[in-house]
Amino acid sequence: MSEAVDNLVIRAATAVDVPAVVQMIGAVFDEYRFVYEPAIEVPDILTLETTYAAPHVFFCGGR
Repeated sequence: MSEAVDNLVIRAATAVDVPAVVQMIGAVFDEYRFVYEPAIEVPDILTLETTYAAPHVFFCGGR
């Protein structure tokens, strides 16, 4: 396995992660020259801790 996979950590996202997630998604929109308005495109991410509340659902990320 590659080092990147060996060191991969997946965990539940928290409010602290919201700015980075919004920025990452925005970078994809920018690459394709799409208009990006986070309040319209990703309102669920902006309210991550209530939208993805445990134990029913969660939003995770890898690092």
